[in-house]
Amino acid sequence: MRTLGRYVLQEEIGRGSMGTVFKASDPMIERTVAVKTINALQIQDGSAEPRRRFLREAKAAGRLSHPCIVTIYDVGEFEDTAYIVMELLEGRSLKDVLDRGEQIPLATAAQIVLQTADALGFAHRQGVVHRDIKPGNLMLTKQGLVKITDFGIARIDQMSRTRTGVVIGSPRYMSPEQVSGRKADGRSDVFSLGIVLYELLTGVAPFDAARSEDFLTLMQNIVVKTAAPPSRINPAVPAALDAIVERALRKNPDERYATADELAQALRAALEGGLRPQPGEPDIAALARTDEFVLPEFDLFATGGPATRAKPEARKEAGKEAGKEAGAGVPHASAGAAAGGGQGLLARLKSEAEALDSRASTDERAAQTLMLALDIERKMRGGFAFFEELVRYLGIVKPEIGHRYALEGLGTFAAPKLADAFVDSKLRRAEGRPWMDMITLTVVCVSPTTLGFERTGGELQALVDQLTAANLRYSSDDAGNGPGSGGRITGEVAGDITIHARVMADRERGRLAFLCKNVSQFGNQSFVLDAEAAGESVFEQFANYLLGQPNEFLDLVRAKR
Repeated sequence: MRTLGRYVLQEEIGRGSMGTVFKASDPMIERTVAVKTINALQIQDGSAEPRRRFLREAKAAGRLSHPCIVTIYDVGEFEDTAYIVMELLEGRSLKDVLDRGEQIPLATAAQIVLQTADALGFAHRQGVVHRDIKPGNLMLTKQGLVKITDFGIARIDQMSRTRTGVVIGSPRYMSPEQVSGRKADGRSDVFSLGIVLYELLTGVAPFDAARSEDFLTLMQNIVVKTAAPPSRINPAVPAALDAIVERALRKNPDERYATADELAQALRAALEGGLRPQPGEPDIAALARTDEFVLPEFDLFATGGPATRAKPEARKEAGKEAGKEAGAGVPHASAGAAAGGGQGLLARLKSEAEALDSRASTDERAAQTLMLALDIERKMRGGFAFFEELVRYLGIVKPEIGHRYALEGLGTFAAPKLADAFVDSKLRRAEGRPWMDMITLTVVCVSPTTLGFERTGGELQALVDQLTAANLRYSSDDAGNGPGSGGRITGEVAGDITIHARVMADRERGRLAFLCKNVSQFGNQSFVLDAEAAGESVFEQFANYLLGQPNEFLDLVRAKR
């Protein structure tokens, strides 16, 4: 069994952009804990001692003793791995609730954000800013508490060493100052929490672009777009919550709530002023519970088979049907069978024989399906391990990208060179184990070439749309002339090109889907391969294709069509 220091790692329970989380045991005091590991290579940021800085900041987060902040028990390092040991939470993330489309009552939403704001206020008074407030970092517990997790990327205000221009946080929930690379203080957390509140009240985030992958538009919206009042989307939202959201989401930090404590006070006043939970509405504790953790024995008793995971309503109907057919498994003649003589008996026996044959073939198919799913899982985990190693060495070698990127009417970027690369994965828990659903690989390359343009105001919008779709940055020397102007506008496009790739597991159909953007040309491409027929080298060939190196990936795709 794998160990890390004195901790015994039992199973992987999550994976994020900064590391992997394991359920583990501390044999010294016989306590079950969560251990988050961070590879030192993932936290290089130009400082001389990244691991020491990370551990120092983790220890700072460890001094945050608050009911609504996850408790950190220990921090340490082993070889190339830094790790944090924290309490193992029983509940669900707020992201999981939102992803499943579950209804969150207005009063419960206010309570979730109120508890979070109280905890952030405490952290800010200790000099710690979270800088990545989002639903995925807010856990709802069965005790009715919100727990803020992942202070791993938090920074101590007095000791901040973040480079200018380095953006830390999740793009959808960033503050304008984070997007612009400016110093972020506690008011940045207030803005991010305002986005979370907006999403809880309306079901949508306030600054999302029309296309989820269009990060440039998302960031532009965060900096310049004024969010519509939540009540315009959800008329049930009271004016008091509209006002709270509007102030929390002001672009100028000086115009927001000065502290998270002030935001908490405003929410507390709204709850005391008439925003009350209605009878039967789920509170935080109810949202933290899920039907996925039903005891197998109860499933067996209620539905007649451990493989069935029926909803409560379905179980009731199944019980009614079972009552109607009580004794059906005993060979006896019903009134209809008696009228039909021996034909009724033969019909029943034939039916039972067909059922047995069908069950056997179903079991066989289920076994085959499971074996195929496990093979896909093995390939996905092998592919992720390959991409982790690839990113490590790409960061050292920084090769040229073999693709030639051209923009119609502007020219071609010369010899883009790799600037950065990182890999991540997404897990989904099903059938009692975590499955790797998706691998994401991002490669950032920079060309020494900048492409100049000259457009009339009327022509500029078409060019802007083209550049936005390609996630390219541009600048203009005449920003005052809008797209409707008739004057000539000149500018240039920087050769900062981001290549996005995703590998997704389709276990039901036994396939791997490869999705990529800005590979060999600007735009999107997608490929599907039969997982059983895909060779072990498919991930390496795909990586070569992304980097413009000689490869057989497209040949593999064509051969499987």
